[in-house]
Amino acid sequence: MDEKFTVSAQTTSEDNKVTYKIDSFSSLVPREQLDKVTDYDVNSIKERLKKLYIINRDISAVNFHINDYLLTVLSIYDESHDNRFLELSKNITEMILQYSTDTVYYINYYQVLKRSRELSIIEKQELKKLLGNKESLIAEVCIKIILEEDISQLIEQLDGTTKINLQSWPIYNLYNT
Repeated sequence: MDEKFTVSAQTTSEDNKVTYKIDSFSSLVPREQLDKVTDYDVNSIKERLKKLYIINRDISAVNFHINDYLLTVLSIYDESHDNRFLELSKNITEMILQYSTDTVYYINYYQVLKRSRELSIIEKQELKKLLGNKESLIAEVCIKIILEEDISQLIEQLDGTTKINLQSWPIYNLYNT
């Protein structure tokens, strides 16, 4: 599987910055077939993702790309209920949280936990603290989905594009269950 997961670098001429792109396993296997892959090795993928933090100084860019990969894996879990994808999702969120405390990464961590078990009282309190930050309306909606609170009025406040985006994210699957 090593040849199926690569990291490539591109240099932009105007500022000489190096941009890293994850050519992930999911981009090589059609999304609708990813859950049928029998040699999907969680530990191998996890190790490759860790290497991205070692070779790239732009942690926020790495987090962005790994988070994007996480959302794909989580979507596959929602469709397949294959625990390998849930396990990988949990590992990815824990890895990202070692490098960033951004609310979005905590939201993703808790939505992964929510798929495997009920959240503890302490975890729910941590999510409510994030609500207190009033970071954004979409963050509030996502947190309330995890907490199983009513979001109907909040969804009405979202603009059309944001509402469409929300409905395409894995977290919306928690709202529809």
